Amino acid sequence: MSVRYPRVHIEYCAKCKWGLRANWYQQELFQTFGTEIGEVALSPSLDSGTFRVAVCLNDKDEGMIVWDRRKMDGFPDSKILKQLIRNIIAPLKELGHVDKSSKNDGKLIVDIGQKETDPDACIDCEKK
Repeated sequence: MSVRYPRVHIEYCAKCKWGLRANWYQQELFQTFGTEIGEVALSPSLDSGTFRVAVCLNDKDEGMIVWDRRKMDGFPDSKILKQLIRNIIAPLKELGHVDKSSKNDGKLIVDIGQKETDPDACIDCEKK
């Protein structure tokens, strides 16, 4: 079986039990993009506290990270994640109500604050 592109890769911390969250994002992406996405891969990370989403357009592409929980201070709203991925794989695609949010006057929220944190620290793992 060959890999189909574009490919979305969601890497999550299994220790933090974020597998269900990753699976939910996967379902949301397939529901929104259908066959415009060739694959959404989920993989548990060896690094505590990891939650990263990357998009690869072809087999020569290393992938563009569209979300990193540590740098972007948490998890993305599904609308934001869909918009970020849409802008890479299908920039002309309309996302309906996702693009017409009253909170942002129908504009994509692009200025997502990036916060530097200790890369080895995971508050969620420490609680368990």
